[in-house]
Amino acid sequence: MKLFRALLALMVASVVLATGTPASADPAPSGDKAGRQGLLLTGSTAPQCVLTLDRPVPGQDRRAVRSYECLSPGEQRFIPQSSLLMTWYDNVDYYGASTVVEDSWPCDPSGYRIPTGSWVNRITSFKVWNDCYRTTAYVQSDCLGISRGYTGNVPYVGSVMNDRIGCFRTRAA
Repeated sequence: MKLFRALLALMVASVVLATGTPASADPAPSGDKAGRQGLLLTGSTAPQCVLTLDRPVPGQDRRAVRSYECLSPGEQRFIPQSSLLMTWYDNVDYYGASTVVEDSWPCDPSGYRIPTGSWVNRITSFKVWNDCYRTTAYVQSDCLGISRGYTGNVPYVGSVMNDRIGCFRTRAA
């Protein structure tokens, strides 16, 4: 695994040095044609997916998944800044396949419990959005068991949690 990561880092560094841009299509905040702020995702060979959470159930912080869609190569989708919660990546430093988690409700101190679904055993790095800066990652899909806390964006979840995250609890600070 370490050899794979070292080779991957060397390949990415080579592309960055040759082209001046990263090999991954890391979504960066931008505006759409109407001037709204958000992320413009573009499908590529590394899958770019969007997980949309369902409305909250009163008294519960665990959210059901309303939809999970992956973009076809070249397909684009704009996600408004106000609906972003997290972005999960399957490689260090926010590279590789990714899934953006979105919701139409604001992040608050009570936060969200988000099962990783098909991303269980894949997450190596993640970004957080809209004041959801306190995150706890759990090995089990019900947000129990071995866990580790994080603050802000995380370029590498560490050896204990790498490719083992089954659930996130994220909340405003």
